[in-house]
Amino acid sequence: MNAGVPAPAVRILGAPRLYIQGPGVLAQTGEIAGRLGRRPALVTDAEVAALLGPQLTALLGALDPRVQPLVLAGEITREAVDELAAQARGADVVVAAGGGRALDAGKAVAIRLGTPLVLVPTIASSDAATSRGAVIHEPGGEALVEHLPWNPDAVIVDTAVIAAAPPRFLRCGIADALATKFELQACAAVGAQTPAGGVATIAAAALADACYATVRKHAREALDAVAGGTPDASLEAVVEAALLLSGLGFEGGGLSIAHCVAIALAATPGLDGAAHGEQVAYGLLVQLALEDDDQALREMAGFYAEIGLPRTLESAGAPAAGAVGIESLARAAMAAPWSANHPSVPTAEELAAAIRRVEELTPVPTRAPLS
Repeated sequence: MNAGVPAPAVRILGAPRLYIQGPGVLAQTGEIAGRLGRRPALVTDAEVAALLGPQLTALLGALDPRVQPLVLAGEITREAVDELAAQARGADVVVAAGGGRALDAGKAVAIRLGTPLVLVPTIASSDAATSRGAVIHEPGGEALVEHLPWNPDAVIVDTAVIAAAPPRFLRCGIADALATKFELQACAAVGAQTPAGGVATIAAAALADACYATVRKHAREALDAVAGGTPDASLEAVVEAALLLSGLGFEGGGLSIAHCVAIALAATPGLDGAAHGEQVAYGLLVQLALEDDDQALREMAGFYAEIGLPRTLESAGAPAAGAVGIESLARAAMAAPWSANHPSVPTAEELAAAIRRVEELTPVPTRAPLS
């Protein structure tokens, strides 16, 4: 090997064995689970159990008539998932349906039982449905991540169900998807380790680029479709971007400043009520400000104004502009695990300056905001 030339790094790209999306595909849940096992356990939350529990129970009941929803009550903690796993003992495949908490609970149960896993996301608020990680919360507020040995075996995305959810959920998924490209680029520039354990792959970069282009092209129309409760081509495109393209892009590409800021916002009183996607949306603006890309920053802020994403601390939930300590927010962000995943690792002071720049920004949207 030539002197001065770095050794090749390991590249890893994980993906579900099966990803299926479209209106009505929920009906295939029993068939798909049956390819993986004969004794399914159904993990969900109370809301989804009431909404879809009877249908899912009937579909899985063709495999095992004893199946009943195992409901996650409250926060997802190790104690809660240990209890769910105890209730699911004897199952040879786990099916989890719901939002992020229910899906993470299903992942954690599958980890404990060592079974295949089928995920049925009922909202498109993040890219967690295709990933290996499950976020577990400790009583003191600490968040731990447990990992499946590989990505979920199957992901079933019924867009008729997604279209019936409040538009805020899709906005959050759009925000998470927008950040994927920029965070991957930052990670690739420094050879940062990705959540999959390697360095960013060419494939992940291509997926992240396609994710960003798809969301920018179709987001507004997709939100209109959700407001009307009916899936269309734009919604199908954005859901695929938010769940599949973003999920594979983030896991195969990595996280950077946008998610560091999101983690800090989640721990900040007054802002901890915002959804994860909304926190990532603000974090992406801070990352763009840090990179001194004024054009990209103004364009992104204008796009946020069009589709209803927060672009200031106040719109993200602070009781009044300036009520959040920017310096303490910046310090908390720099303590996040991905703060070094950037070509110019900032100091807390530099990050605070980037936050102030976002707060002072006045974007000009190209179209009227959504109502």
